[in-house]
Formats: sequence, structure tokens, C-alpha cells
Amino acid sequence: MTATASELKIIDCDSHFWQPLALWEKFIDDQYRDSIVQAVDHVIGGKPLPGGAFVSASTRGGAVLGALGKNHRGGDHAGARLEWMDSEGIDVQVIYPTMMALLPCLPDPNVAAASARALNRYSADFAFAAPDRLKPCMVLPFYHPERAV
Repeated sequence: MTATASELKIIDCDSHFWQPLALWEKFIDDQYRDSIVQAVDHVIGGKPLPGGAFVSASTRGGAVLGALGKNHRGGDHAGARLEWMDSEGIDVQVIYPTMMALLPCLPDPNVAAASARALNRYSADFAFAAPDRLKPCMVLPFYHPERAV
């Protein structure tokens, strides 16, 4: 049996979303807030992260949102993203973080893990609008696998 066009799902596997600090700061554990906010300032400024982790020159100036474009509201607003997906016939999106995904690479394992938790909480909150359609990729404390648990 062959599937019809109406039975096929269109899955966008390479989308990104903005993670402005103002939207996910409430998800940061209080004891790590200052360290994470300082690291965010470094990421946004394209400077080396505290402890020597480096921000690549290719990340300066913001992240690419692909077809949504830099100023599209769907970059940080689930409702606008869903409207756009409907207009394009996209059923599901796998969504990657942008520059904030560098934070779980911080050298301090506790701050790296707290960064990952905060970003993942934000991502889950973002996807809550349509969990069957919005599939965010979560982040882990990259250099501290023992903290990933």
C-alpha cells in the first residue's frame, strides 16, 4: 500500500529558536544566576566564556533561523511559529538552540549543568504549546557527562 500525500508528515529537522535571557532567566537555579548571566553577556558579545571556553567568530551577530528569518516572531514565540508552520505545510519541527547552547560547555560542572537545566526547562516550556509538533533538542553539560544525569 502506498501512502497518499495527506498521510505523509512533513518534518523540518533543522530549525532554531531564539533563547533571549529574558525568556529563560526564570528557569535558572538561583545559586547559579550570576555566573550564568555573566556567561550570557560573554556569549552575546562574542567574547571568550569565563574559564577559557571560546565563542567562535561564526556565532557573532546572532544565530540563523533559516526560513523564518532573523526578525520573525516565531523565533521566540511558539504561537507565531505554529502559524508559520501551518502556512508552509510543516507538521513537526525539530528545534535547536542557538548561541545559548554554548553555556553547557562552561568549565565549572555545576554552572554548566545549571545552564543546561535552565535552557532545557525553557525549551520544554516553549514546546508545551504543541508538544506533538514542536520537538526541541535539549542540551547537556558537554564536558561533564557525569552531570548529565
